[in-house]
Amino acid sequence: MSVALLRMLRGPDPGREYELHRDTIIIGRGSKNEIIIHDNEVSREHCRLVRVLEEYEIHDLNSTNGTFVNGQRLDESGWLLTGGNVIELGDSITLEFIPAEISTGMLLAQAGDIPEKVSPDTRYYLLLKRNNQPDPEVYALEDATISIGRGLDNDIIFQEGEVSRNHLIFSRDEYGYTLEDLGSFNGTYLNGMRVEHHTRLRPGDEIRIGTMLTLWFNTEPVLTLPMRPDEPVGINRKSTDTHELSRSSGTKPDTLPSIPSPLPGIAASLPTTVQPPLPPTEIAIPTPAYQASTPVTSGLVPEQLAGHVFIAYARSQWNELISPMFLYLTDNQVDVWVDQYLVPDTEAWMQAMNQAQSESSCLLAVISPSAMATPYVRRTINYFISREKPILLLYYQPVDRLPMTIQRLPAVAYDLDNPERTFKTLLVEIRRLSASQK
Repeated sequence: MSVALLRMLRGPDPGREYELHRDTIIIGRGSKNEIIIHDNEVSREHCRLVRVLEEYEIHDLNSTNGTFVNGQRLDESGWLLTGGNVIELGDSITLEFIPAEISTGMLLAQAGDIPEKVSPDTRYYLLLKRNNQPDPEVYALEDATISIGRGLDNDIIFQEGEVSRNHLIFSRDEYGYTLEDLGSFNGTYLNGMRVEHHTRLRPGDEIRIGTMLTLWFNTEPVLTLPMRPDEPVGINRKSTDTHELSRSSGTKPDTLPSIPSPLPGIAASLPTTVQPPLPPTEIAIPTPAYQASTPVTSGLVPEQLAGHVFIAYARSQWNELISPMFLYLTDNQVDVWVDQYLVPDTEAWMQAMNQAQSESSCLLAVISPSAMATPYVRRTINYFISREKPILLLYYQPVDRLPMTIQRLPAVAYDLDNPERTFKTLLVEIRRLSASQK
């Protein structure tokens, strides 16, 4: 059975992996800690990992040089770790968190697919095709880990509106590269599917950041894609035109900030007919396919959800709990938003979720085993916590162990014998939270 790991990316033992077996693990320079790191940047007792359900939460122990996750310094509330989170202890130690369900060297893109080891000499490239450029931008991937984001601390920098400060990370092992989203706001998609865990990459894979930026992963510095009848054939940039990325050289591609694109208005859905791919051919594409088609939208317009209460819940509890609660609140003049009318993990759903998180003034989160097993519920709670937006919890069913950050939030217990009494209490608390924001 696999266990969660911490892998050292930078420090005295690069590549070393620490298995996380205990419920509580202290990291520091002291000899009595579970994980000992000998470095002057590390305090005697630097930080603590606490198991929460099947995950780990990290807390700084008042260290001198601080504990950072994905570039953000931890405060007293801690951080619920997810796959690919990058942990920094001071300025000299960098660790990567790998969840228990992912075994070392077996991070697969598809279930049952067994990777083969690749030669250490195998080179990989990342290609970006922009509409206003005839040739793709080519980035040579040469390091064990390569981060991508809007922040200047990344190895590859894309200063686009939909790119998070630390958006995603590539990690190389003996099987090639894997991809991990770093909890980005707009998401990372691999061949059209949202990336939730470490995922194995293969040559020819399409990687999309948000809705506007598309990259291709390849073993050659040319853009090789399935050719469609309406696309012209052309010659791409030669390998000598690549941006060589190396931490030792510190070089990064020159980029200019772009204006974030506004949320699209109401539009028709994408056509459901999919053309079968033809044999790969080197081509020059003027516009990526997803931009050429009619865009998928959530049916929302900007600022439509301002002042709304966002309800985060498990869809299996819609009929028994959410629907009557929704009707009660709306009947009492509370603006409420739920995602029930959208198909999860689609483009329209992601657009609506992003807008609802950003614009809603308050979060009502249902606490139950099924809700806590729903990734978007936990992500939404963390989003509201990080932005210090009001949160109200409804304890619907008991959960064995909740993250400490959630335990401290205001909550209402569900009354099985009198649901309407519960809804009345929620109404009072929501109005109190709304009034405190004015």
